[in-house]
Amino acid sequence: MAATSAVRSGLARCWRTAAAAGLVGGIISCSANFQLPPPNGQAMVVSNIATHDLRTLGPGDAAYRRLADWAAANRDGWTQFMGTPSASGTMVTYGAVSLQFVDHQVLTRAPAGIFEKTTPDDIAALLR
Repeated sequence: MAATSAVRSGLARCWRTAAAAGLVGGIISCSANFQLPPPNGQAMVVSNIATHDLRTLGPGDAAYRRLADWAAANRDGWTQFMGTPSASGTMVTYGAVSLQFVDHQVLTRAPAGIFEKTTPDDIAALLR
């Protein structure tokens, strides 16, 4: 009987260790390392979500270059977003990238989920 109790205790300890390792692994995977790809010469489409105004920018536009510079400077530092995206703001899309600027928060959608980043930059200033 003592041997059976020791085996159960050992199995319980192994299960708790495995569960804790799985939890840590899940937390690590939730903070997946996302890197924003910069535009590679693709046209950018800028849309105001509220007014549905569309504007297309090409590599020759000053606003395109400012947004491309912003994307290159903000490749890292994104965290997984767990909320509901706002129904407002400005969308910037290029290639498979979709950025949503709302005040000083930027969201991007990726195969691994939605990621967010806080930025001191104002989208209106980038689009001037």
